[in-house]
Amino acid sequence: MELDLAVNRQLHKGKGGLSKELREMDLDSAEIPAHFELFEARSGLEKHLSRQELVAYDKVLAKYLKQDVLIPKLKRDIYRDYNM
Repeated sequence: MELDLAVNRQLHKGKGGLSKELREMDLDSAEIPAHFELFEARSGLEKHLSRQELVAYDKVLAKYLKQDVLIPKLKRDIYRDYNM
């Protein structure tokens, strides 16, 4: 996290780039929200879906995990957090 802060300070003219809440977060006890646990959710689906249904699920998921889809969303979320 310190490296990220240093890079952001350099890129954004001295500003840290992380909100006060993120800087104060205890990284050892931080929990990942459920909506980020895509692969854990998929492993739960493996028990209930057929192979064809899993292939279809993976194709849809792959569309959302491409760089051209993720980068704009990440930028929006980063700038929203940065501006808070």
